[in-house]
Amino acid sequence: MRLCHLGGVSFAVWLDSGDQPHLAEYLADSLEKCVPEPMIVHGCAVDYQLHCGITHYPVHGTQLNELLERAYLALQHHSTLQGHSQVFNAGMLSYSSDKLIMMSELRRAITEGQLALYVQPQVDMRTKEVLAGEVYVRWRHPSRGLMTPSSFLALAEESGVIYPLTQWVLNEAIAMIATLDKAKLVSKIAVNISSKDLLQDELIDSLELLLEKYNVKPQQLMLEIKEGAFAADPDKSISMMRRLHRLGVVLALDDFGTGLSSLAHLRQLPVQHVKVDCSFIGDLHKSDTHTAITNAIIDVARNLELGVIAEGVEELEVEQKLLRMGCNRAQGFLYSRPFELSGFAVWLKQWQERHTKGH
Repeated sequence: MRLCHLGGVSFAVWLDSGDQPHLAEYLADSLEKCVPEPMIVHGCAVDYQLHCGITHYPVHGTQLNELLERAYLALQHHSTLQGHSQVFNAGMLSYSSDKLIMMSELRRAITEGQLALYVQPQVDMRTKEVLAGEVYVRWRHPSRGLMTPSSFLALAEESGVIYPLTQWVLNEAIAMIATLDKAKLVSKIAVNISSKDLLQDELIDSLELLLEKYNVKPQQLMLEIKEGAFAADPDKSISMMRRLHRLGVVLALDDFGTGLSSLAHLRQLPVQHVKVDCSFIGDLHKSDTHTAITNAIIDVARNLELGVIAEGVEELEVEQKLLRMGCNRAQGFLYSRPFELSGFAVWLKQWQERHTKGH
């Protein structure tokens, strides 16, 4: 038997099971059941779980990278779908070979400079002051062109690449905060993090290191978390949110109003803002239902002393209606489409010049 460290918290085990392939499953079951007590790291107890995915040579592949990719695919199915076998089977290839290729390409994209950040400003609708910028990752794929998050973020979560991807985004965003701060410009950036990120115990330590590295205050960083992020492990996710709050970063609950337990979560979470989903905002001036839902969200947030951010504002009529409802903060095409983060400082100066002249 051979053991190999693949990086991060991933390991590969080579086992010669001869004509008894079930030995691999027996070993995997034994390892998963024999996880020791929590590890003590810097005086803190860290709980962890072990999950295994299995491929058999040569039945499932003859190349090492193919066997590893398929073992990882089995691992994802086993850890996310209760009762699913640890062993790879052809049915898992409903992912298609195209997605398997993209999995390995996405890992390389992070280290080979293929990713870029775009930003969309968040504006005070009354004063037109820019309050922050929300960043979105784009993938400049060598053959597929510029890819938006909807094309690869779900794949990143499924393939275990989401945490290193988030780390890259946080590094770039915090570096930009420092740049804007030196230029005496609006220096608050919002970053989306996923449910998988919230389950990473080292998230706090890595954030502290980045904030220290760039000499950025925690309050200059906003983290946006979708309500659905709490479905997998509510207790651990909420605990992490509280740790982030103690660190001092600003927290926002994204896509608020689309989940089934919003109020229950909202009472427990240390968030400062809720974001009204763009599915309600786009037709706000045309739909009584959307108006009623948005009104209710704003009222609840105001009663809990939370800020409200409306996303997807594209028309002046929608802006005016939101202001009458008591929502002052928004982002959308009415103010700017997303553009490359590297141009944020120039855009901010131009925006300030344009809107200070009118006062």
